[in-house]
Amino acid sequence: MKNYGYSLIELVVVVGIIGILLSIGSLNFNKWLVKNNIERQANEMYMEIAEARQLALNTRQARSVRFSTNSLVFRRYSSDADLESGEGVEVKTKTLQFPIVHSSWADPSDNPNITSADILFTTRGIMDQVTPNSICIFSDVDPSADAIVIVYSRVGLGKIKSQGLKGVANCGTANIDIK
Repeated sequence: MKNYGYSLIELVVVVGIIGILLSIGSLNFNKWLVKNNIERQANEMYMEIAEARQLALNTRQARSVRFSTNSLVFRRYSSDADLESGEGVEVKTKTLQFPIVHSSWADPSDNPNITSADILFTTRGIMDQVTPNSICIFSDVDPSADAIVIVYSRVGLGKIKSQGLKGVANCGTANIDIK
């Protein structure tokens, strides 16, 4: 008598193999999803900072970007008097999904309304600071873009060379490859 069915052991083995493959696939999918979201956030920040710089140049109105761990605040200043008094108009605020770290940059102005957490683009579209500034998104998923470098007259997207140890990360421009 021939039996054309499957035994219970064969069925359990096949279901076990499928379960293992699905768990490996979901782990890789979650890692890919985080990597993709970090790249998206870096690209969006790059485009919005470059847009603020370009708008400062085109409209002849100073613009600033204030960085905190989980947000960016964009401001516009209609005149030098507005800049000195800190009465700029908040254009938009962007909440970030992943926390950012910025390199320690000096506050170049004597204006108390512009702090070391700000980048100011003058009416000529150039940054007030002479030293390059960088913003990083540290992770363990190795995205292709996770840093932004802002130089005197340019904004560049880049990748962190070495993530460093947890909590001892280096966000200096020497640790970033600009694309």
